[in-house]
Amino acid sequence: MVIPNSLKFRAVNDGEDHVRAAVLQEIAQEWKEDANTLPFLKTRAVEDESEYVRQAALRELVPGWKEDVDTLSFLKTRAVEDESEYVRQAALQELAPGWKEDPQTFELLCDRAVNDPFQPSDDEYAEFEINPRETALELIVEHFRDRPQTLPLLQNAASDDPDEQVRQKALQELARGWKNNRLTLPLLQSLAIDDPHWMVRQTALQELGQGWKRNPLILLLFQTRTFEDEDGSVRQTALRQLVQGWKKDSDTLSVLQSCAVEDEDSDVRGVALQELVQGWKKNPQTFKLLCDRAVNDPFQSSNDEYSEFETNPRQIALELIIEHFSDRPQTLPLLRDRATNDLDEQVREFAKKALQEL
Repeated sequence: MVIPNSLKFRAVNDGEDHVRAAVLQEIAQEWKEDANTLPFLKTRAVEDESEYVRQAALRELVPGWKEDVDTLSFLKTRAVEDESEYVRQAALQELAPGWKEDPQTFELLCDRAVNDPFQPSDDEYAEFEINPRETALELIVEHFRDRPQTLPLLQNAASDDPDEQVRQKALQELARGWKNNRLTLPLLQSLAIDDPHWMVRQTALQELGQGWKRNPLILLLFQTRTFEDEDGSVRQTALRQLVQGWKKDSDTLSVLQSCAVEDEDSDVRGVALQELVQGWKKNPQTFKLLCDRAVNDPFQSSNDEYSEFETNPRQIALELIIEHFSDRPQTLPLLRDRATNDLDEQVREFAKKALQEL
């Protein structure tokens, strides 16, 4: 059977990407025996203007023509030369399981884990982008974990890759797969303090909290990062890990109390209050601190487009008091005062509603 010219025309000229891709898939599956199908797919995998279509054409090659002598070299070329990170990623994903035994596959993955030219954009879609260096690392860990090059490759990526998502992925693999290696713990400690991106520092702290709870140096690290990290999200993570792993430590309560009052980030102060109630509800200082924070926390709404996502620790304190200490004689007078005198309208309305329901 010969591919109808009408299908070829649509595969090349239809104005919709998804239509061209669907036609190529139909051609690959229904006209596999036509000698022109393979070269046609290769041409579209290179020449179509859409990365989506090139990727679709590429993914049809392995199911239908894995044994063709040129398929491997074609995939290698696309993994390196295509301008789209999505196509380069697709080529790597087809190579690793399909040609795992070929020595050049591992070599190519190692090269791409370091040398793929991907650079994240600065726009609103950056979080959805694919970095082929990260994909290459994932495939190396999945298929070539025991190769001697794998560990140093991950260590270098965790420290030196310019993309924070790659550094994050590499440190996660190290923490979970090479926990007992003598270099893993000091590397994670270094990343938790010195990495320039908050997300990597946060992930390093999470992995340290999960894997090294019995190490006294990690306790000290969490106490330090709770106060010293420049990013509120990281301080918040350090605080939560501290409570989860070292609740019985003599300093944990005082660290929480300090954060609830002194941290410059309202989210951190709010989390500290929540952790205090969950872990130290019966401590007489907890209710006293909540009452103080319900009145004296310095939060002020930014009144910008993000204000609806802000955390007001005064309201959190009131919520916790109502939930856990509604029977205390100080609670009703406190709510009456906040319903009248709080500077934030949202808190005043919350207190008024609470008074009606109590």
